[in-house]
Amino acid sequence: MLGVGAALLSAAAAAIVWRGGGESAHAPAALVVALAVLHSAMTTKAAPTMFRQKEILENEPALSRLFDRFARWQAYRCAFQLANFAALLWLWATAFDAAV
Repeated sequence: MLGVGAALLSAAAAAIVWRGGGESAHAPAALVVALAVLHSAMTTKAAPTMFRQKEILENEPALSRLFDRFARWQAYRCAFQLANFAALLWLWATAFDAAV
């Protein structure tokens, strides 16, 4: 629920600034939405991978492979989330600049 809420809030912030921030806000607003969607897409891959650990608790090599796969998806998620944070800062700066 938290992940979906964060993506929706990012999209809402982008939409608000898109309307009121002028053309200079369009690029960061679009980037914010795209990165939020990509982060959510990576979550749809990472979460089921992690939930499979219950099925293979006794199989250490398989569990190790599963953790490696999850770590890869988690790294993608982290990269998109950090990029989204930077894009939100850019969006905020653009909105602030347009308001002044």
